Amino acid sequence: MPSLRLPDTSGPIDASRLITYESVQLFVARAQEAAPAFRLDNDNARVVAHICQRLDGMPLAIELAAARAAHLAPKQIAALLDDALTALASRIRGTPDRQATLAATVSRSFDLLDPDERLLFPRLSVFAGGFTLEAAQQVVSGRIDRPLADVLAGLVDQSLVLAETLGTDEARYRLHEFVRQYAAQRLKQSGEGPILQSRHAVWYCDRAESLDPDRGEPVVGEPSGWFAVEQENLRVAMAHELAQMPERALRAAVAAWRSWMASGMHAEGLQWLRRALAACPKASPVHVRALFATAVFEVRLGRNEQALPIGRSIAQIGRRDKDPVRQAEAAYLHCLLAWYAAEWATIDKLIDATEAHLGSTLPLRAAHDHLRALIALSRGDPDAALSYLERSLRCLAETGREMLPFFTVCTVGYSVGQYDGITMPIFEETLLAGRRVGVAQAEAYVLGTVAFSARAAGRFSDAVAALDRSVRIFRSLGDQAGEAYALAQRGHLHRTICENARAIACFRQSADLRAAIPDQRGSAVSLSGIALAEAQRGNRELAHGLGSEAARMLDRSGDRAGLYGALNNVAMIEVMSGWYGQAIQTVERQLALRSVPDIHPVGWQHLMLAQLRQRTGDSVGAQAALHAATTVFRQIGERDGLAAVERAAMR
Repeated sequence: MPSLRLPDTSGPIDASRLITYESVQLFVARAQEAAPAFRLDNDNARVVAHICQRLDGMPLAIELAAARAAHLAPKQIAALLDDALTALASRIRGTPDRQATLAATVSRSFDLLDPDERLLFPRLSVFAGGFTLEAAQQVVSGRIDRPLADVLAGLVDQSLVLAETLGTDEARYRLHEFVRQYAAQRLKQSGEGPILQSRHAVWYCDRAESLDPDRGEPVVGEPSGWFAVEQENLRVAMAHELAQMPERALRAAVAAWRSWMASGMHAEGLQWLRRALAACPKASPVHVRALFATAVFEVRLGRNEQALPIGRSIAQIGRRDKDPVRQAEAAYLHCLLAWYAAEWATIDKLIDATEAHLGSTLPLRAAHDHLRALIALSRGDPDAALSYLERSLRCLAETGREMLPFFTVCTVGYSVGQYDGITMPIFEETLLAGRRVGVAQAEAYVLGTVAFSARAAGRFSDAVAALDRSVRIFRSLGDQAGEAYALAQRGHLHRTICENARAIACFRQSADLRAAIPDQRGSAVSLSGIALAEAQRGNRELAHGLGSEAARMLDRSGDRAGLYGALNNVAMIEVMSGWYGQAIQTVERQLALRSVPDIHPVGWQHLMLAQLRQRTGDSVGAQAALHAATTVFRQIGERDGLAAVERAAMR
């Protein structure tokens, strides 16, 4: 059953481009035979492309689906394909009976199989989205006499199984969807389904747990590509275990969440974690990790206010834990999430109370001092931040390198700059990265914050030295994500002192590393940095296009926090281009996305809006924005912000 060429549905689709694909040409031709009035147009193009993709480009399947156009619209045909054997059971006139339906075709092939092939074929329906030889050996190989690889080869020769061998380290096998459905019917008849589904769920959940990127090594890497490849199998496995063994599903979700985040699967990742936590409410260290992961997803989805109650839940679990280190870590995470939720009225008391319980746990003292530095930077006090960072580095220096991951990576995220008398916030980095790393990586991240603080204080040579050390450490550890962060910070340093060509080179290196991981949000953040540097070079149209593309990338994944930051930089480019009216609209759109009104950059965004309204003659709107900025800066205790508001009000 050779397949026809399939369209790429990841980008925009139009009818004129779609009709160049053989699979679409066949669908349209057969649909017009059944319904002469049928036409492919831009309204139905995406649905037709989906049908051809869903049917794997198989000619007979496409012909049978297209025959339904006599009495169904394309959307209705697509909706039926979850049960392809029923949906495509109609007969094509003029073909032999044995070839008239998919079921008949597959059934005839099944009848020609030898005993081992007949035993294996139905079992393969437990896999979703493909499988490897290793997975098949672990899940479905029982009572098969011949070597499994030979039996699979026979099914490939019969065109019942597809083998994909190009560009991969190991062969990957899959069944066409309707072939899988036929096999599933056979499996149900055999009575083997429940035991094989259970075996499938256990194997995939356990494999996910074994690949947990935070599983306890001192140097933490990025999630294995296995999670992206086995996404469908893991979904099926976790759904099964939520009903049968929820603890296993929770461990698998905790192992997978950073892969989901890197792929932009924020809403789906959050739902899996919520379901696993609801099914497995017993408090444990894994439970704490799952709660923190839900907080990161909530933040990415723009619901910062959810961070605080999650932080409180983590703190409650910590207080009941008899392990003093886990108690201290839970208290620290509570502080971190309170800062992110903009709990300015209580954050200082909470930080002080937590510090009193840290005792001699040097690693967590280092993390705590780093958080204090971020709070100081949020209040415009880089000198205080540098003092805390010094303490953090001393604690790390006294901590053994074999210490397991403890340091939750976070940054201040935004700097403040000026252009033509307008003060503007600049989105530079993800505030809450979600990584938890060991001593060496923690030192490199703290050095990144040292560089940020030194830059804010105007000590550029100190910033260069700190970033050089940070890059060296990350490279020596083979930490691509960390190196990409440090290179992006180096790009912003060059951008700040108008070395734009060097800035762009750094941002491009950072973007390449993030694309290789792959890290969808990180790639967009680096692209936004390139856009800012191009704007400073005077390439305003190019800069606006790049910045807008970064915003679209984040919007497509539902990353509201990332979109908020990217729009900030688009507005900054519009200001540099003199497009004040457009910049006002962008800032207003940006502010409408923010769920927590008092987080650090919001005050600067209101101030920027006030100055833009002043430039365009909207004095009433400018006063309202200045009042909003003042309110935020007072809540935070941001002295530089209050001084900037006073200066703007005097103009």
